[in-house]
Amino acid sequence: MLNMRKTPSAIAKLTLGSMMLALGAAPASAWWFKAEPTPAARYQSCARDLDKAGIKGNTVASACSEVVRPEELGTCVEKIVMQKADPTVTLKACTQVRRPVELGICVTDVRRQDKDAPLNETIEYCRRSLLPAQYGGCVVGFNRKPLQLATKDGLNTCIDASDRPTDLRPNFVPIDRLPSLSNNLSTGPTIQNNPVTPVPTADPKQPAAQLY
Repeated sequence: MLNMRKTPSAIAKLTLGSMMLALGAAPASAWWFKAEPTPAARYQSCARDLDKAGIKGNTVASACSEVVRPEELGTCVEKIVMQKADPTVTLKACTQVRRPVELGICVTDVRRQDKDAPLNETIEYCRRSLLPAQYGGCVVGFNRKPLQLATKDGLNTCIDASDRPTDLRPNFVPIDRLPSLSNNLSTGPTIQNNPVTPVPTADPKQPAAQLY
């Protein structure tokens, strides 16, 4: 027969655990809990990745200190240098893009699909794209069957498409195609000023007409 007795400490622990679950609290050791890195950890991560990529001295400190998310800069440089890119060229590209992590993903994806893809050209095209990860997917997708488009052609084709507006309504008209406001004012309808005939007023010296 099972012993259904519980000690006071066990009951207290059970009650506390139920309250934490009810409040939505999660233990720090839970697998879904991910703490944000501290500012010191972010700069340390950036410095470590840049040093590993072959960038030394004051260049590391200067580059990491000038960006908002230093850990993303380090990730970008690390990913691209792993493709045998020049560290100096890579660092410059990663500091001139709004999405440095996506830049690293773009270059890596294109090079994995085509090992002979021109590295510096790939870096520059990925950097110019507004959405580097999506742009890299465009190049890789066209390089596969059925198109099997050459990587250089894919780089040019996808960069042209990446600058176009998307998800627009059918009646959307670009601003450069709208009619000029000055033309509308000059060719608009002309308003005619018709003269107004004054209404005669009664002379106070004349007797008023009698109505019968």
